[in-house]
Amino acid sequence: MVKILKEGNCVTMGFGLESADNGILKSMRKGITIEQIEKALKLFYDSGIAIQGGFIFGDIEETLETATNTINWWKEHPQYGISLNFITTYPGTGLYKYACKNGIIKDEVQFIKDGCPTINVSKMSSEERAWLAEQIVMLPQSELKKPKNIEEVKINYSNARVSFKGECLSCGSENNWNDVRFFTRNVLTCSECGRKHKIPIFDMIIEAIDASIDLLLNKHGKIAFWGINDYFSDLSKHLKEASNSNIYYVDISKMKQGSKLSGKIIC
Repeated sequence: MVKILKEGNCVTMGFGLESADNGILKSMRKGITIEQIEKALKLFYDSGIAIQGGFIFGDIEETLETATNTINWWKEHPQYGISLNFITTYPGTGLYKYACKNGIIKDEVQFIKDGCPTINVSKMSSEERAWLAEQIVMLPQSELKKPKNIEEVKINYSNARVSFKGECLSCGSENNWNDVRFFTRNVLTCSECGRKHKIPIFDMIIEAIDASIDLLLNKHGKIAFWGINDYFSDLSKHLKEASNSNIYYVDISKMKQGSKLSGKIIC
Protein backbone atom coordinates (compact mmCIF):
# COMPACT_ATOMS: atom_id res chain seq x y z
CA MET A 1 0.00 0.00 0.00
CA VAL A 2 2.81 2.42 0.87
CA LYS A 3 4.48 1.76 -2.50
CA ILE A 4 1.21 2.46 -4.34
CA LEU A 5 0.66 5.67 -2.35
CA LYS A 6 4.19 6.88 -3.15
CA GLU A 7 3.74 6.14 -6.85
CA GLY A 8 0.42 8.01 -6.71
CA ASN A 9 2.24 11.16 -5.50
CA CYS A 10 1.14 10.92 -1.86
CA VAL A 11 3.18 13.63 -0.11
CA THR A 12 2.25 13.36 3.57
CA MET A 13 0.64 10.75 5.82
CA GLY A 14 -0.92 11.75 9.13
CA PHE A 15 -0.94 9.40 12.13
CA GLY A 16 -2.93 9.49 15.35
CA LEU A 17 -0.20 8.30 17.71
CA GLU A 18 -0.95 9.92 21.11
CA SER A 19 1.57 7.96 23.23
CA ALA A 20 4.58 5.66 23.08
CA ASP A 21 3.49 3.84 26.24
CA ASN A 22 1.32 0.76 25.74
CA GLY A 23 -0.47 1.32 29.06
CA ILE A 24 -1.61 4.78 28.00
CA LEU A 25 -2.57 3.57 24.52
CA LYS A 26 -4.78 0.97 26.21
CA SER A 27 -6.30 3.57 28.56
CA MET A 28 -7.09 5.76 25.55
CA ARG A 29 -8.71 2.76 23.83
CA LYS A 30 -6.52 3.36 20.79
CA GLY A 31 -6.45 -0.30 19.79
CA ILE A 32 -2.79 -0.06 18.73
CA THR A 33 0.62 -0.71 20.30
CA ILE A 34 3.94 1.10 20.17
CA GLU A 35 5.31 -1.85 18.19
CA GLN A 36 2.71 -1.24 15.47
CA ILE A 37 3.48 2.49 15.57
CA GLU A 38 7.19 1.83 15.05
CA LYS A 39 6.51 -0.44 12.06
CA ALA A 40 4.12 2.00 10.38
CA LEU A 41 6.35 5.04 10.84
CA LYS A 42 9.42 3.23 9.50
CA LEU A 43 7.54 2.04 6.41
CA PHE A 44 6.52 5.57 5.50
CA TYR A 45 9.82 7.20 6.47
CA ASP A 46 11.80 4.74 4.33
CA SER A 47 9.44 5.37 1.40
CA GLY A 48 10.11 9.13 1.46
CA ILE A 49 6.52 10.05 2.33
CA ALA A 50 6.49 12.81 4.97
CA ILE A 51 5.03 11.99 8.37
CA GLN A 52 2.69 14.08 10.51
CA GLY A 53 1.75 12.92 13.97
CA GLY A 54 1.74 13.91 17.60
CA PHE A 55 1.99 12.67 21.16
CA ILE A 56 -0.48 14.15 23.63
CA PHE A 57 0.26 13.90 27.34
CA GLY A 58 -2.14 13.93 30.26
CA ASP A 59 -4.47 10.94 29.96
CA ILE A 60 -6.24 9.83 33.15
CA GLU A 61 -3.63 7.07 33.64
CA GLU A 62 -0.64 9.27 32.75
CA THR A 63 2.17 9.23 35.33
CA LEU A 64 5.69 10.59 35.34
CA GLU A 65 6.86 7.12 34.31
CA THR A 66 4.53 6.78 31.32
CA ALA A 67 5.24 10.34 30.18
CA THR A 68 8.99 9.70 30.46
CA ASN A 69 8.60 6.54 28.39
CA THR A 70 7.06 8.58 25.58
CA ILE A 71 9.65 11.36 25.88
CA ASN A 72 12.50 8.84 25.76
CA TRP A 73 11.00 7.12 22.69
CA TRP A 74 10.64 10.52 21.03
CA LYS A 75 14.32 11.32 21.71
CA GLU A 76 15.34 7.98 20.19
CA HIS A 77 13.36 8.66 17.00
CA PRO A 78 13.93 12.35 16.13
CA GLN A 79 13.79 11.61 12.41
CA TYR A 80 9.98 11.38 12.50
CA GLY A 81 9.48 14.92 13.83
CA ILE A 82 6.53 13.93 16.03
CA SER A 83 4.93 16.92 17.77
CA LEU A 84 4.46 17.09 21.55
CA ASN A 85 1.47 18.59 23.32
CA PHE A 86 -0.92 18.26 26.23
CA ILE A 87 -4.25 16.54 25.73
CA THR A 88 -7.34 18.76 25.36
CA THR A 89 -10.44 17.90 27.38
CA TYR A 90 -13.08 18.52 24.74
CA PRO A 91 -16.75 18.58 25.82
CA GLY A 92 -18.46 15.24 25.30
CA THR A 93 -15.30 13.13 25.57
CA GLY A 94 -14.60 10.57 28.25
CA LEU A 95 -11.95 12.85 29.75
CA TYR A 96 -14.45 15.70 29.96
CA LYS A 97 -17.06 13.57 31.71
CA TYR A 98 -14.37 12.34 34.13
CA ALA A 99 -13.25 15.92 34.85
CA CYS A 100 -16.82 17.09 35.51
CA LYS A 101 -17.64 14.08 37.71
CA ASN A 102 -14.52 14.59 39.82
CA GLY A 103 -14.90 18.35 40.20
CA ILE A 104 -11.88 19.25 38.07
CA ILE A 105 -14.21 21.22 35.78
CA LYS A 106 -16.50 23.12 38.13
CA ASP A 107 -18.36 25.34 35.66
CA GLU A 108 -19.06 23.70 32.30
CA VAL A 109 -20.22 26.90 30.61
CA GLN A 110 -17.23 28.91 31.78
CA PHE A 111 -14.91 26.11 30.69
CA ILE A 112 -16.20 26.45 27.11
CA LYS A 113 -16.04 30.28 27.30
CA ASP A 114 -12.39 29.93 28.33
CA GLY A 115 -11.70 27.97 25.15
CA CYS A 116 -11.40 24.53 26.77
CA PRO A 117 -8.02 25.26 28.41
CA THR A 118 -5.62 22.43 29.17
CA ILE A 119 -6.34 20.97 32.61
CA ASN A 120 -4.86 18.19 34.68
CA VAL A 121 -6.81 14.93 34.80
CA SER A 122 -3.68 12.79 35.08
CA LYS A 123 -1.91 11.15 38.01
CA MET A 124 1.01 13.61 37.81
CA SER A 125 1.85 16.07 40.58
CA SER A 126 2.22 19.78 39.85
CA GLU A 127 6.02 19.42 39.95
CA GLU A 128 5.93 16.52 37.51
CA ARG A 129 3.62 18.44 35.17
CA ALA A 130 5.96 21.44 35.29
CA TRP A 131 8.88 19.23 34.24
CA LEU A 132 6.82 17.74 31.42
CA ALA A 133 5.72 21.20 30.24
CA GLU A 134 9.37 22.23 29.97
CA GLN A 135 10.09 19.19 27.79
CA ILE A 136 7.11 19.92 25.55
CA VAL A 137 8.16 23.55 25.11
CA MET A 138 11.89 23.04 24.65
CA LEU A 139 12.48 19.69 22.95
CA PRO A 140 10.86 19.84 19.47
CA GLN A 141 12.84 22.75 18.03
CA SER A 142 16.05 21.64 19.72
CA GLU A 143 16.02 18.37 17.76
CA LEU A 144 15.12 19.88 14.37
CA LYS A 145 17.80 21.46 12.17
CA LYS A 146 17.32 24.23 9.62
CA PRO A 147 17.98 23.59 5.88
CA LYS A 148 21.41 24.42 4.50
CA ASN A 149 22.43 27.00 1.89
CA ILE A 150 19.43 29.25 2.47
CA GLU A 151 19.04 32.01 -0.13
CA GLU A 152 16.56 34.31 -1.88
CA VAL A 153 14.82 35.20 1.39
CA LYS A 154 11.69 37.32 0.97
CA ILE A 155 9.78 38.40 4.07
CA ASN A 156 6.22 39.66 4.06
CA TYR A 157 5.82 41.48 7.39
CA SER A 158 2.13 42.25 6.80
CA ASN A 159 1.07 38.61 7.10
CA ALA A 160 4.12 37.13 8.90
CA ARG A 161 5.20 34.90 6.03
CA VAL A 162 8.55 34.16 4.42
CA SER A 163 9.66 32.55 1.15
CA PHE A 164 13.14 31.16 0.48
CA LYS A 165 15.23 28.41 -1.11
CA GLY A 166 17.22 25.83 0.80
CA GLU A 167 18.79 22.39 0.56
CA CYS A 168 17.57 19.30 2.40
CA LEU A 169 19.99 18.01 5.03
CA SER A 170 19.28 14.39 4.08
CA CYS A 171 19.12 14.16 0.29
CA GLY A 172 20.55 17.54 -0.71
CA SER A 173 17.55 18.42 -2.91
CA GLU A 174 16.84 22.10 -3.44
CA ASN A 175 13.44 23.13 -2.09
CA ASN A 176 11.39 26.25 -2.67
CA TRP A 177 9.43 27.01 0.50
CA ASN A 178 6.85 29.70 -0.23
CA ASP A 179 4.62 31.75 2.10
CA VAL A 180 5.77 29.90 5.21
CA ARG A 181 4.20 31.30 8.37
CA PHE A 182 6.67 32.12 11.10
CA PHE A 183 5.73 32.38 14.82
CA THR A 184 4.06 28.97 14.42
CA ARG A 185 4.98 25.37 15.18
CA ASN A 186 5.11 24.50 11.47
CA VAL A 187 8.00 22.51 10.05
CA LEU A 188 9.58 22.46 6.60
CA THR A 189 9.32 19.18 4.70
CA CYS A 190 11.62 18.19 1.86
CA SER A 191 9.56 17.61 -1.29
CA GLU A 192 11.81 14.70 -2.30
CA CYS A 193 12.56 12.62 0.80
CA GLY A 194 10.15 13.97 3.43
CA ARG A 195 12.89 15.04 5.88
CA LYS A 196 11.65 17.66 8.36
CA HIS A 197 13.52 20.87 9.09
CA LYS A 198 12.76 23.78 11.37
CA ILE A 199 11.89 27.21 10.07
CA PRO A 200 15.04 29.37 10.24
CA ILE A 201 14.94 32.37 12.55
CA PHE A 202 16.08 35.18 10.30
CA ASP A 203 18.24 38.01 11.64
CA MET A 204 16.03 40.70 10.11
CA ILE A 205 12.99 39.36 11.97
CA ILE A 206 14.86 39.31 15.28
CA GLU A 207 16.05 42.88 14.67
CA ALA A 208 12.46 44.01 14.07
CA ILE A 209 11.25 42.26 17.24
CA ASP A 210 14.10 43.71 19.32
CA ALA A 211 13.25 47.20 18.08
CA SER A 212 9.59 46.72 19.02
CA ILE A 213 10.55 45.41 22.47
CA ASP A 214 12.65 48.52 23.12
CA LEU A 215 9.76 50.80 22.12
CA LEU A 216 7.21 48.91 24.23
CA LEU A 217 9.43 48.75 27.30
CA ASN A 218 10.10 52.48 27.09
CA LYS A 219 6.40 53.20 26.74
CA HIS A 220 4.87 50.71 29.19
CA GLY A 221 7.68 49.53 31.46
CA LYS A 222 6.49 45.92 31.36
CA ILE A 223 5.49 43.67 28.47
CA ALA A 224 4.48 40.03 28.00
CA PHE A 225 4.83 37.39 25.35
CA TRP A 226 1.58 35.43 25.10
CA GLY A 227 1.53 31.83 23.89
CA ILE A 228 4.66 29.93 24.89
CA ASN A 229 5.35 27.05 22.51
CA ASP A 230 8.43 25.29 21.15
CA TYR A 231 8.87 27.83 18.33
CA PHE A 232 8.97 30.70 20.83
CA SER A 233 11.38 28.71 23.00
CA ASP A 234 13.84 28.68 20.09
CA LEU A 235 13.17 32.29 19.06
CA SER A 236 13.57 33.68 22.59
CA LYS A 237 17.23 32.62 22.67
CA HIS A 238 17.95 35.20 19.98
CA LEU A 239 16.28 38.19 21.66
CA LYS A 240 18.71 40.66 23.25
CA GLU A 241 16.29 41.55 26.09
CA ALA A 242 15.12 37.97 26.78
CA SER A 243 16.46 38.01 30.36
CA ASN A 244 14.94 41.41 31.20
CA SER A 245 12.94 41.08 34.43
CA ASN A 246 10.24 43.36 32.99
CA ILE A 247 9.44 40.85 30.25
CA TYR A 248 6.94 38.13 31.17
CA TYR A 249 5.95 34.86 29.54
CA VAL A 250 2.21 34.09 29.65
CA ASP A 251 0.19 31.06 28.55
CA ILE A 252 -3.43 30.05 29.10
CA SER A 253 -2.45 26.39 29.58
CA LYS A 254 -2.61 25.53 33.28
CA MET A 255 -0.22 22.66 32.54
CA LYS A 256 2.47 25.13 31.40
CA GLN A 257 1.90 27.69 34.13
CA GLY A 258 4.60 27.45 36.78
CA SER A 259 7.14 25.75 34.52
CA LYS A 260 10.25 27.60 33.40
CA LEU A 261 11.69 28.63 30.06
CA SER A 262 15.30 29.83 30.18
CA GLY A 263 14.87 30.64 33.87
CA LYS A 264 11.62 32.57 33.43
CA ILE A 265 8.46 31.25 35.06
CA ILE A 266 5.52 30.89 32.67
CA CYS A 267 2.60 32.84 34.17
